[in-house]
Amino acid sequence: MWHISPEGFRELRYSCLLSVKTCAEFLGCSVSSIKAWDRGASRVPWSVVKLLRLLRSGDLGALRTEWRGWTLNRNGMVSPEGFAYSLGDLGWWSLPCRQAEAFRRDRSLRQRGGGAAVSASAPRRGQTRRTAGEEDRHHQTRTRGHGRDLQ
Repeated sequence: MWHISPEGFRELRYSCLLSVKTCAEFLGCSVSSIKAWDRGASRVPWSVVKLLRLLRSGDLGALRTEWRGWTLNRNGMVSPEGFAYSLGDLGWWSLPCRQAEAFRRDRSLRQRGGGAAVSASAPRRGQTRRTAGEEDRHHQTRTRGHGRDLQ
């Protein structure tokens, strides 16, 4: 069973530059809880230690081993390779993932001789995928009358 000593907790809290009051505010707990952990009167929850380690170093690996090498800092989330992703970048991350999945399916269908290519965009709930030709016709129909006819 895991345990951090009162001295270890205080050292971790000090390394984060947190007073008892500030630590309580950051963790969303009472000042008396922080004081009890400082004295060793009650056991420090593992989640508290993980959050303080994350605050101290920005190392997401402190939360889960799968995130080892990823960090958080003023630039955003930084990959082990050194690429920084801002909040805006992360908001768009699902789009290339969905596109990559559609391209993989399309490639697999083509390799098996399964017919026409599918649209790269993921269908919305209740919709079916269009073939490339259907997608072109759909786009042309939608842009007519808007001064952007692509023909």
